[in-house]
Amino acid sequence: MKAIYFLAMLWLFNCHNTTSIDRDDTSVEKDTVVVCTEEDLSVRNDASEDSEFVSRYDLHLPDENKNLIFLPDKKEAFLLGDSIPIYNHKGFLKEKRTDLDTKWVAIVGVSDTLYNFTKDNCTAFHYIKIVLNNTDSLIVDGRNVFRTTDKLIDKTFDNGERIQFFRTAYYGTPVSDDDGLTFCGEPYEPAILITNTGFKGLVPIVENKFSVELNSLGINRKIFQFFQLCDNDGFLDQVMNAVKTSKGTILKIYREFQEGYTNYEVLLEKTTEGYKATYLNYPETKYDQPYIKKK
Repeated sequence: MKAIYFLAMLWLFNCHNTTSIDRDDTSVEKDTVVVCTEEDLSVRNDASEDSEFVSRYDLHLPDENKNLIFLPDKKEAFLLGDSIPIYNHKGFLKEKRTDLDTKWVAIVGVSDTLYNFTKDNCTAFHYIKIVLNNTDSLIVDGRNVFRTTDKLIDKTFDNGERIQFFRTAYYGTPVSDDDGLTFCGEPYEPAILITNTGFKGLVPIVENKFSVELNSLGINRKIFQFFQLCDNDGFLDQVMNAVKTSKGTILKIYREFQEGYTNYEVLLEKTTEGYKATYLNYPETKYDQPYIKKK
């Protein structure tokens, strides 16, 4: 916690706050994020890197005289957003859809460059070409599109039940790139659960005092409705084990900060609609060496 507080104060001293995208707005939810101004980029050692950084994420509007160019890509992803904008082939707003939140889609293309409608580097995004229900071809804002990335656990229990948890990432400005930290952060890092009983999707969290504390940690965090497994500039979550009990499956999770660590537990239970997650505890951050990952 001391490390997180120190980093927050350091960034707030050098940067300004900007209001982020909200789940009730036309894109994905975001909490207030810390964004460096162009003057702040002077801390980078190489001036050429400064120029490259600014041009990569800075204001870049679509051209009404040109169609968007997409690079082929084949991935499965899901959409998040109560009102998701749909764009035409030139990148301009066509309509807004309110029926796409949490829908699974097939990605077929990613725009060959980042676009940005503001001068805020943290609002850059790729246009994503998707196919919905194997029929509808749509172009959406990449900040509404979350793909699966790292597999964090794959376990089969004695009763034959198998669970897999995956991290996710969106197609907006990343936490870091080849040049280092961007001083932006993904607004949301929901985890995907896949089972051999046919479930594939997000896991709602049961709100209690631990969920409030867990989901408010870090500079870019606030309370969200789905279980998250994070990998950002504040901390890293690793699922160390999954233990079957009479109440459900207990996930044992190790969280490492830039300084310090903790181990906490989450109860995964089946519901009529799928699954739910309840945080069972969240011990104080420890700083002793070596860091201990409990299984």
